[in-house]
Amino acid sequence: MSLVDRVLPWRRPIIVLAHAVLVALAYWLAFALRFDFRLSPDEWATWARTLPLVLVARLVVFQWFHLYGGLWRYVSMRDIVVILKAGTVSSLMFSAGTLAAYGRAFPVAVLILDWLLCLALVGGVRLTLRVFRESLQRGRNGDGRRAIIVGAGDAGEIMLR
Repeated sequence: MSLVDRVLPWRRPIIVLAHAVLVALAYWLAFALRFDFRLSPDEWATWARTLPLVLVARLVVFQWFHLYGGLWRYVSMRDIVVILKAGTVSSLMFSAGTLAAYGRAFPVAVLILDWLLCLALVGGVRLTLRVFRESLQRGRNGDGRRAIIVGAGDAGEIMLR
């Protein structure tokens, strides 16, 4: 049994875990950037207290937008648009809840940075995996014949893929 066959049944939990790690990393980076990587104990406490909220908001919305389905190696512009929508909706939900609970005591810059970093990490990892996979395939197919697809429009794009 190959490694792929052993991992395949765990694919969905692995993707959820990867998203959770990326969301937590984006949230930590947002705090770190906002406070010049010098977080006080109060800021650490705020981060730790609100981390479960951002995780729940993002992971639930990501599920709602079906980000746990599909294969990352075939990411397309449609997938990036869905990530943008899911990231924005989850950020709005988290921001509304956080600002309602903390008011002006919570730094708004963290919310904006978190949104941007989350989109960059979640979308960037998928795009990086696709680029890496395509670069490996290009190296293996060096002896193949080249072809030009002319005038096929969307059908040509589908045939190419």
